[in-house]
Amino acid sequence: MTGDKATTVCQSCRGETSGTRLCARCLDEWRSDLTAIPGVRAALQSKAMRQASHPQGGGSRKGTPPQPLDWTADMQLGELDDWVQWVASLADERMSVVHDWRRCLAAALDALPRIAANSPEAGYARDMTRRMLACCERLCDPPRERRPVGDCPGCGQTLFAAAGDATVRCRVCGAVSLVSVLEESRAERIREETAWHEVSGTPAQIARWLSAMTGVHVTGNRVSKWLERGRLAGERVDRGVWRVSCRALLDALDTSPGASRA
Repeated sequence: MTGDKATTVCQSCRGETSGTRLCARCLDEWRSDLTAIPGVRAALQSKAMRQASHPQGGGSRKGTPPQPLDWTADMQLGELDDWVQWVASLADERMSVVHDWRRCLAAALDALPRIAANSPEAGYARDMTRRMLACCERLCDPPRERRPVGDCPGCGQTLFAAAGDATVRCRVCGAVSLVSVLEESRAERIREETAWHEVSGTPAQIARWLSAMTGVHVTGNRVSKWLERGRLAGERVDRGVWRVSCRALLDALDTSPGASRA
């Protein structure tokens, strides 16, 4: 009938819309999800950094052991920021070079009605925002007695496994993965992420940091021997206190026999 608005299908819920890519309900839910990002991001950042120590010049004080960064939470934080940037770029391509999540989120929320009406990616963006937040929330409140072992190769969700599990099934897409393969992939990502980080402390403190980071039991005596024999390059910053790069620590561990899984 002439004069009527064209009826289209919502890209997310498949309901009817009046010519827009998303229906009004999905648009409202998407706005609510995006509005929740600052709180979710703060929880992720707290989980990633609550035990972390990143010395910025100067030596570490004795009695203040360096603690491991939660790399799974830290990497998820980066992925969340990248996602917000991408959503903002749906309305303005110039946002793809803005590396400030607050500006990107504000731009995305401001342009949301326009994205929902016109962007071919609107349905995908709305659905993936919800899945991204669900993944972040599971990291902040993981299943009891389970630990993150890596990301599902099928859909990218973070997978959790209990001690002794050989395989793990993704609750989102159903894919089954070997825990050992996931852990190897995660270890490689950690190695890449730690390339420019340093840790300072006594050999015993550094050993505790490395053990917590990798799950491999390392003693302070072993770290001392690595330093003495030149296997581990380090800078003495105080009496009994050393500064070493995380990459050097991981390399020393890789070439050291006798370390056992914790």
